[in-house]
Amino acid sequence: MISWLVDDAPFPPVKQALTEPNGLLCAGADLSPARILAAYQQGIFPWFSAGQPILWWSPDPRMVLFPTEFKACRARCEKRSKPATTACASIPILPPSSMPVPTPAAPDNPEHGSPPACSGRI
Repeated sequence: MISWLVDDAPFPPVKQALTEPNGLLCAGADLSPARILAAYQQGIFPWFSAGQPILWWSPDPRMVLFPTEFKACRARCEKRSKPATTACASIPILPPSSMPVPTPAAPDNPEHGSPPACSGRI
């Protein structure tokens, strides 16, 4: 069972996220900039369907990519027929000062209502 967040309640520890569905942590609360920032700092993100409660996810395994430490292998990139891109084009890479308020996926998106899946590789 997952927690229901009300008002300014803190997120539960990410260790409490479900294994099925992978990473579902809690529901409720709001998408205020402060809530989003607190979530992202803990490896938590919102993903839900329009008209449904906000669901908060922290799947395992998680990955943190530090842009200043990332080094793409030039030889690998030159062998590709397409330019190297991030593995998850659907997940924005933003500087910390530009925290947007996310919106649910468009209803015509086939992945609508499910956490984003990453299938690409660099």
